Amino acid sequence: MAWMPVPGYGTGQLTPEGNLAVYLDKLLLGSYQDGTTYTWLLSSLTFGCTVMLGIFGGLLLRSKKTQKQKVTWLLGVGTLCIGLGLIWSIWFPIIKHLWTSSFVLFSGGICFLLLGLFYLVIDVWGFRKWAYLFKVIGMNAIFVYMITRLFDFRHIGDIFVGGLAERLGSWNGLIQGMAGFLVIWLILYWMYKKQTFIKI
Repeated sequence: MAWMPVPGYGTGQLTPEGNLAVYLDKLLLGSYQDGTTYTWLLSSLTFGCTVMLGIFGGLLLRSKKTQKQKVTWLLGVGTLCIGLGLIWSIWFPIIKHLWTSSFVLFSGGICFLLLGLFYLVIDVWGFRKWAYLFKVIGMNAIFVYMITRLFDFRHIGDIFVGGLAERLGSWNGLIQGMAGFLVIWLILYWMYKKQTFIKI
């Protein structure tokens, strides 16, 4: 990214138009690009790193370490990743759309901290009831990820709240989003009650 020259832009460009990842996508994918500002070919290497961080977190939770050790490891690794990501960003900026390695470290660190915090509150301290809303979603995470790519639930939710648009003003977008979320959550709730779980 820093050393290979991009025709018309030179070396070391991290702008949305002139970076190496965008250039390679345009060169090799052409019209098959998805039209977003995300990059895919070069960034797939760091996507894999993000996946591996998730796997490491899962392996840690399934290990035979004590609960206290698991919390300590999760919070410690999270803090370390954030620190390394911020240091690395001095030379290679945190850019989500390029999925830079500094972004992998920084975002992964935040995820480890949140995982450690939720594990502490839910599994160690036993405060579970408040998380029921998220449990319903998490039990079918693959399903909800795929179905929200196929259907726009904001538009589906708009069937129920669309008539309020004129009265809501700037709040309209939020209410539409909440209505869409409620529709998908009710589907997931029905699946949860039927014990229908889609897994890989």
